Amino acid sequence: MRKAFKQYVRWIGIWIGSGETQLGNPTRVRLEVKERLNGEALEVSVEYCHSETNDLLHGVVGLLGLSADGIIRYSAYSNLHGNILLEATPDDPGVLALSGNSPNKRFVSVTIVQDKDDHLMLTSHYHPLGAADDESKQRRTVVRLGRMKLASRG
Repeated sequence: MRKAFKQYVRWIGIWIGSGETQLGNPTRVRLEVKERLNGEALEVSVEYCHSETNDLLHGVVGLLGLSADGIIRYSAYSNLHGNILLEATPDDPGVLALSGNSPNKRFVSVTIVQDKDDHLMLTSHYHPLGAADDESKQRRTVVRLGRMKLASRG
């Protein structure tokens, strides 16, 4: 495993939570982190589904890797934003903060924070470029995720 990813190894697995989007949609979230390419990258995928209709509200799948210039980047496909490239910004241990601009002229930000051993906080946010101060154009979701575990068989 690359040294740049050591702090995220404990996130490998499936994480599930529920909450509500800023638009008021009840949401179930599934985040999955997998080691890929013999530790050279981490696959990170997330699906936000409407809790009542099971409609996919937002889905993203991509790879987190260390680029040749030493910066951690997330190259992904999103059904809302298309292909995106987000760059990690230095942060505290246990935090992965990614941000960048999408081809459809949106600023996209995703933050994953280690909450407790078996919990993560996932914050996703986007807005049209140039509308950072316009709350009516902000789209944000904050969800606390728990690690999926095997049910007891007893």
